[in-house]
Amino acid sequence: MGAYDGQYVNDQLWSFAKSIDNPEFDNDYYRIYNHDYPTHKMAKWGKDNGAWGTYGGAEGNDQLWRLVPRYEAEDQAYHYTCPIDNR
Repeated sequence: MGAYDGQYVNDQLWSFAKSIDNPEFDNDYYRIYNHDYPTHKMAKWGKDNGAWGTYGGAEGNDQLWRLVPRYEAEDQAYHYTCPIDNR
């Protein structure tokens, strides 16, 4: 898994599903599912940078992701929100 500089294919598409079934985490966490492999979720199974990928098995806490801002802009007068389309 990684960046690809070539044709567009559906296995590059992902959907975000809010995690509401795990009382250990609040509702700010998501599972990220692949379009072509709907049981495959993005997972992080270790601390190393390369210890992540997709997993098609049972749901677990290593597949929960929280979206956080990378940083706060100094000039917050511009707030532009648009749908993301990777095509």
